[in-house]
Amino acid sequence: MKASLFGRIFIGYIAILAVFALAAVWISFTTLERKYNRLVERHLRAMASTLGAALDGGAWEQPGTALQTDITALGRATGVRITVIATNGVVRADSEADAAGMENHADRPEVRAALRGITRAEARFSDTVRERMLYLAVPVTGPDGVVMVARVSAPLSTTTRLLRMALRELALIILVMLLLAGGAAAVLAHRLSRPVLELRAAAQHVAAGNFDTHLDLAGSSELRDLSASFNQMTRHVRDVVAQLTSRNAELDAVIGAMREALVVLDDTDRIVLANASFARLSLVPPTRQTQYWECLRAPALSDLIHAARAAGARTSGDVQLNDQHFLCNVTPLNGSHELVVTLHDVTELKRVERMRRDFVSNVSHELRTPLTAIKGFVETLEDDAALQHNRYLE
Repeated sequence: MKASLFGRIFIGYIAILAVFALAAVWISFTTLERKYNRLVERHLRAMASTLGAALDGGAWEQPGTALQTDITALGRATGVRITVIATNGVVRADSEADAAGMENHADRPEVRAALRGITRAEARFSDTVRERMLYLAVPVTGPDGVVMVARVSAPLSTTTRLLRMALRELALIILVMLLLAGGAAAVLAHRLSRPVLELRAAAQHVAAGNFDTHLDLAGSSELRDLSASFNQMTRHVRDVVAQLTSRNAELDAVIGAMREALVVLDDTDRIVLANASFARLSLVPPTRQTQYWECLRAPALSDLIHAARAAGARTSGDVQLNDQHFLCNVTPLNGSHELVVTLHDVTELKRVERMRRDFVSNVSHELRTPLTAIKGFVETLEDDAALQHNRYLE
């Protein structure tokens, strides 16, 4: 089912608000995560600097057991994991794991950087403690350069937990804001859709023929101007329809009063309009969409219609229907493919013309017989009469 205008506007506002809310959550989450990671990294740098200074003081030269004990105690005191790594990557001490069982760390990015004298932080998953960690390694220098790497690390799971807590609180706040914004969006959508719905209802009444419909939109000046324009248009349409109705009635009266049969054909030779005189001649009722040849079957009429379509001009000719004779005119309408066909009854004229021809023929015959006799008498008298009387005969 097609959604209403109110529904589309409301859903659109809610969708926009939801997108902005999700964007706000994502931006807040990433911003908080980045800031917290920076705080953790800053704390690790401070711890690494302190540890590096202690090892530079010679603490790294302690035996493995003593160094392991000190690193473990320091890790517990600071709450961070501390790892001391030799230049060959071997772990000498670790505050949370057995150094002897740990793999070589020479391939760790932060360790490689520290061996080159560069302090570097790196975040990745730890296979030893099975969680994501942030590592920071600093070089421990001696008389001959870097002699060891001190690495401190802190779990990022704490960051994730804090961010999840903050995200839940933020999501709750945003949900409340969305509910409030949804109510405001519903009110706004109703105010925006109400004038359109009223305009649609008024337009439907006008389309149904109710030209007395009056539209009154309350609100801004634009809506009031729209109401005034719509009402003016309705009045104009009402006047135009009244004029057209009157003219159509006059035209129907004129066409109906015509003695000549009239029919209008479309481009497929179907009847569009026919008057009563044509209906009296038709074999079947001349309803709309009826083929003309179903009503009148006259080859001469079909020839005239085809000739008019081919030439695009008026054609005329005689058409005989049973005992009646008609003068047929076929005229194309300008700007369309329709034809106007008129049939003028000339049966009486044909009868009068036939009577005239018969009368002339009869009169000529009746006059020809006495004239022939008189001419014979004259010729006989010319032979017998005296010469002095010839001039009378002549």
